[in-house]
Amino acid sequence: MSKLRILLACTATAAALLTGCSQRSEAELLASAKGYIQRNDPKAAVIELKSALQQNASSGEARFLLGQLLLEAGDPRNASVELRKARQLKFPDDQVVPALARAMVAEEQFKALIDQFGKTVLGQESAQSELKAMLAAAHARLGQRALAQAALDDALKLEPTNASASLVQARMRAGNGDLEGALTAVRATLSRRPADADAQLLLADLLLYGKRDDEGALQAYRQVVAQHQASMPGHSGIINVLLHRQDIEGARQQFAALNKVLPGHIQTKYFDAQFFFLAGDLAGAREKVAQLLKVAPRSARLLQFAGTVELQLGSLLQAEAQLGKALRADPELQSARLLLARTHLRGGQPAKALVVLQPVLASQQPPAEAMALAAESFLLIGEAPRAVELFDRAARRSPDDPKLRAAMALTRLARGEADAAFTELQSLAASQPDTYADLALISARFSRKDLDGAMRAIEGLDRKQPGKPLAEELRGKVALQRKDTAAARQHFAAALQRDPVYFPAASHLARLDLAERRYEQAESHFQGILKVEPRNARALLAVAEVRQRSGAPAASIEPLLADAIKADSGEAAARVALVEHHLRQGAAKQALVVAQDGIAALPDQATVLEVLGQAQMAAGEGQQAVTTFKKLAAMLPSQPGPLVRLAEAHMAARQTDVALDQLRKALELAPDHPGVQKVLMALALQTRHHADALAVARLVQKRQPQRMEGYAYEGDIQASRKSWDAAIAAYRTALGKPGGAAVAARLHATLKAAGRGGEADAFAAAQSKARPDDAKFWYYLGDQALAEGDWAAAQRRYLEVTRLQPDNPGAWNNLAWAILKQGRSQEALPHAERAASLLPGSAAMLDTLAQVLSASGQHERALEAARKALAQKPDEAALRLSLARVAIASGQKDLARSEIDKLAALGDKFAGYDEVIRLKQQLGP
Repeated sequence: MSKLRILLACTATAAALLTGCSQRSEAELLASAKGYIQRNDPKAAVIELKSALQQNASSGEARFLLGQLLLEAGDPRNASVELRKARQLKFPDDQVVPALARAMVAEEQFKALIDQFGKTVLGQESAQSELKAMLAAAHARLGQRALAQAALDDALKLEPTNASASLVQARMRAGNGDLEGALTAVRATLSRRPADADAQLLLADLLLYGKRDDEGALQAYRQVVAQHQASMPGHSGIINVLLHRQDIEGARQQFAALNKVLPGHIQTKYFDAQFFFLAGDLAGAREKVAQLLKVAPRSARLLQFAGTVELQLGSLLQAEAQLGKALRADPELQSARLLLARTHLRGGQPAKALVVLQPVLASQQPPAEAMALAAESFLLIGEAPRAVELFDRAARRSPDDPKLRAAMALTRLARGEADAAFTELQSLAASQPDTYADLALISARFSRKDLDGAMRAIEGLDRKQPGKPLAEELRGKVALQRKDTAAARQHFAAALQRDPVYFPAASHLARLDLAERRYEQAESHFQGILKVEPRNARALLAVAEVRQRSGAPAASIEPLLADAIKADSGEAAARVALVEHHLRQGAAKQALVVAQDGIAALPDQATVLEVLGQAQMAAGEGQQAVTTFKKLAAMLPSQPGPLVRLAEAHMAARQTDVALDQLRKALELAPDHPGVQKVLMALALQTRHHADALAVARLVQKRQPQRMEGYAYEGDIQASRKSWDAAIAAYRTALGKPGGAAVAARLHATLKAAGRGGEADAFAAAQSKARPDDAKFWYYLGDQALAEGDWAAAQRRYLEVTRLQPDNPGAWNNLAWAILKQGRSQEALPHAERAASLLPGSAAMLDTLAQVLSASGQHERALEAARKALAQKPDEAALRLSLARVAIASGQKDLARSEIDKLAALGDKFAGYDEVIRLKQQLGP
């Protein structure tokens, strides 16, 4: 044997001997790890546990202990991995499940925790109490307060001294605005368990975010780190306080300390990304956070930070998307909510900002920032008084804030102290670098209709935001108030020059063009945005809306809505619009597919749930619609709308008694809601529940004696019972109330139905004389004349409507028809053309135009119009018959025969079947 082989053999033998002598058993390693845990040396304990797992990867106890240590070190992700393995290895659920539940809460896997362990029952009361406490925390973070309270009550009933439950209770109290109660609960826990790191951390959080006591919070966080050197929440708290103090260097030093103990932790990497952000390296921050989101794609705080980066980069759509995901992951994350509202405001979406802010504003003590953002939103949507009210509330919440001094000035203005208020606002606007006081001053000028003053205030805003579009948008709004549309156009165009993707300016310009029916020009403003941002979902939706209003073919609209969904899959608006588009086209199955996809992607979106129910009803799936609307009603328990939808679904399923019950509940929620009243009244009349209907009418009369609706309802009830005298009396009472002219047509019709034709004619003459500008009544009289075949009277009455409402397409259409029926097609033609231009794409308008053109001998144009009408509603047999008539008149017998054959196949189901047979015989074989 060679020396080398001998040396290698000896070395191998020595190594084997050394290994045999030094190797410890799994039990010894576990015992050693437990000793290190007792001596508060988690690093050494982790080393021992990993050694134990190298010997026996199936050690459930080692997995469990390692998972607990990782969780305490602030690494819930890897803790979950180990705890799940321990559970798979049959380590007792009473020990594993509570720890795993804590890890899932730390990972923000709230829904997953509830789905997996919501119904789990553990053997030990203490373990079950801990699980219930974590379930309470999950429900609370999802905004399910009633379920959270129920779980918390269960936890405390099982173990009144459960520290986790006490801390969850404290967090819930803080969330409900009871800060003192929360602090009391935390301090009580610390008196029993002074070394409880979770309690110390919560105390620090409450001091920092509730009391604004950053020094007290800093001390509490430092105490946690002193006791637990590898406490990620402790290090994070210190860094956050120092960053809040603008002590960037101190924060960097603390980050260096954190990086020594937890270099690979996701939170450490998160702070690394934050320092890139603070250094102004937004591209670097974006790259860092993108890497982190690959590891934790559902982390609410990571998503919030990603949204913040995108907002700073000016990528508003991406910011909205990321912040929206953050809120879906954690609806109680107030900072993300405020950021999303700010993003909506920057993107010119104040209405959406208000929706986002609503849960915060509804709390007992909404923060001043939320109220200020809401005030700015109300200003932008033109509700200056609401803006003033919220500025006032914000000022009272934080009286030393210079921003809120502006709100106090607005309050003085509301009290009539105009000079002092404007002096204060102008002083603040001049002295403060931000735009808060400027916006407050502008809102005040707007609210007092002081447009010159508003323009001066806007100049100040513009100097602070050179090149930003908001000032030009506000100037445009002033011009609109002055009814100077030319100047308004110039200002809105200037806003778009400053920012080519500034949606509010494009929207204003489009509205002006739509008012003049300049559809291509209206679309061009949004197309300009799409040139810069081809995936801008709002612009895609806007183009689709313009095309729909212009009567463009459905095929040109659907792809836009599909692209909008792809561009922003987390937003409900595009999905809802596509469902509604399919429903308008009668494509119920396609609508249902889109709605089902939408609810799969956005299960908690009420608007998507509502259109799903509508699509189910249209597709004949009534029972599924009932189930859907029940979910919607449970989601929005304080709103009557879902109950009305549910009632409609029951009505479609012919469950009228159940439908009536739902409508009664809706009326209890909103007794003054006209929509609920009308639907309940209609159903009660339809089902001959006259007593119920009369009770509603009398309730409305009692609650709103000065309004006409209650008496109009009573008239409808009596008319349905053919109690003509009682109906006429009720309608006459309604007629004398404000808005009572709306029942004039019903009173006239009832007089005629009662056989009092002379009285009806006298009433029509008197009403027309007393209210010569009542276009609705003239329209009704025109319809009556059409129904009676009195074409000349119909012509006179519709002519009155067109005088009062020159843009009423129905009036022009019916006027053309009345003249055509008198044999004057050339005179009818310009009226038919006007109707078709006012409502392009309307099958009814195109059909009338086709018949007028045909009678005028313009056969090619008549065929074109008839074909367009049928293309809009290809399943409308009456339109196909109209096309056949036009084809016969133009001598195109083959076309006519083809259409007649299709109609003949319908048989006598088609009301015009007799004419079809006559025309078929006329055409011959």
